[in-house]
Amino acid sequence: MASFEHEGSTLVYEVQGAGPAVLALAPGGMRSATALWNNAPFNPLSVLSDCFTVISMDQRNAGASRGPVREDDGWGSFLEDQLALLDHLGIERCAALGMCIGGPYVMNLLRAQPERFYAGVLLQPIGLDNNLDAFLGMVDSWAEALLPERPDLSPETLAGCGTACSPRTFYSPLPRRTCAAARCPSKSCSVMISFTRKAPAAASPSWRPGQSWLRPGRGKGSGRRR
Repeated sequence: MASFEHEGSTLVYEVQGAGPAVLALAPGGMRSATALWNNAPFNPLSVLSDCFTVISMDQRNAGASRGPVREDDGWGSFLEDQLALLDHLGIERCAALGMCIGGPYVMNLLRAQPERFYAGVLLQPIGLDNNLDAFLGMVDSWAEALLPERPDLSPETLAGCGTACSPRTFYSPLPRRTCAAARCPSKSCSVMISFTRKAPAAASPSWRPGQSWLRPGRGKGSGRRR
């Protein structure tokens, strides 16, 4: 594991394998961290590293990563961290893969910098379907675990951050029509549907086997900047 500094945060990451780059965003809700891939039904670090350079990270204040917490921190803070990691590693283009909360992370990346990602893969993505209480409970458990080691934080600050990251639209952090309009430059986005309460099938209503959720554009290539 390695780390780098970004705007007051120490972000821990891991790189395995060689080949075209894949940014793998782990499950775990607010505790999204590389170690949680070990308990997932699909572990890109072990499955893909023979053919790809797989990059995984502990999100800020999850796993071994640490950083400031502000009440208005939301999805944009995580987006900036993820893009900063690619910049730190010199990755100009890559695929983005995410499970659970990693699904919304991927969608936000594709929205923010579509030209940077040649493909997106969403594995059992979370989404809003009469399950807001499940997300709020997930935030509460993250806050309870973090508070004892962070005397600089208050329950109110953590609650505010959790509220900013709670799904208030179809597919946190993006509304349905924004997802439908999103594009990858060359490849479409694939979705593995789940049927759990936090990752309902309704999180991918536009997807059918053999079809794309995202409409492909044009472009090719990927990898590390030389």
